[in-house]
Amino acid sequence: MKPVSEPLTAPDIEAARALSRLFSSHQTEGTELQVGSETVQLTRGINQLMLEVFERVADGQPFYILSTDQELTTAEAAQILNVSRPYVVRLLEEGKLPFHLVGTHRRITLTDVLSFKSVQRQKSLEIMRELTAEAQELGLGY
Repeated sequence: MKPVSEPLTAPDIEAARALSRLFSSHQTEGTELQVGSETVQLTRGINQLMLEVFERVADGQPFYILSTDQELTTAEAAQILNVSRPYVVRLLEEGKLPFHLVGTHRRITLTDVLSFKSVQRQKSLEIMRELTAEAQELGLGY
């Protein structure tokens, strides 16, 4: 995965803050954006997308724009899942995450990685709910 842009400068971040304020104040259908002589009608979805991008830039957060059918290396999948590469390889070998080989290299689709991440998050939330309920039943103050 390659970063979307070069490292951001202070003027970039200030411009993103101004654009973030602008987009957050126009969250309705029918907003127009004019650049030079071109005017474009913005949908609510595009407006929200632009707001999210500008907020991340304004906060100095790095981000990537990826296609859902993008193929990832095990290292890239590990970065998205916030785990080690050897752990991702183990998930692949155990059949918990689908992959295919390109030569001798494993490749995983972004869709599969995000799906796995979502399922794991739901499992974690359910376990936390169960532990909280159990702690309340035992009167542990949670």
